[in-house]
Amino acid sequence: MRFTLTQILTTVLIVVLGFALVGTQIRHQRRIASLEHALYQARSDIAIAEYGSASCLLLELHPSFYGEPSSVRFLKHEIACSILMHWEREAAIDAAMDTPGHCKAFAKRGLELLECATPDDFVHGLRSSFSIYPDDELDSWFLGSPPGDLLNFKAFLQAAFELNEPDGG
Repeated sequence: MRFTLTQILTTVLIVVLGFALVGTQIRHQRRIASLEHALYQARSDIAIAEYGSASCLLLELHPSFYGEPSSVRFLKHEIACSILMHWEREAAIDAAMDTPGHCKAFAKRGLELLECATPDDFVHGLRSSFSIYPDDELDSWFLGSPPGDLLNFKAFLQAAFELNEPDGG
């Protein structure tokens, strides 16, 4: 069986087009997966911000919680956790909320509710009053971290304290 040059070139063209279509499909699938992951992460970051804000609002709007020590302690624990998560994911949360400085504004609001006057007050509170569970991660948040993390965190808190804008949490 003999093949003409036209038949060979047509076959090669079909094979090349087939590979191109498969390659394009794979690229599109990867791009879609990447976009889905970015959307999931943005939703996660927005959820962190909304949960922290809701915890603050709950403590602000319901002074009756002050009559129930366990409720206040739980809310303070949740606000402390939220401040730490806002620090860890500052750039992503600020981007997801489309508000530069959102994390620091939230931290300022949270620190006021936790009655912390300095970054050291908050760090001390992590190890004592804000921890409520026997194996609470707040108590050991910085134990396994590099030494610079605690300094970076304190710098974040100091920047939050120094914000002159109204609290935007």
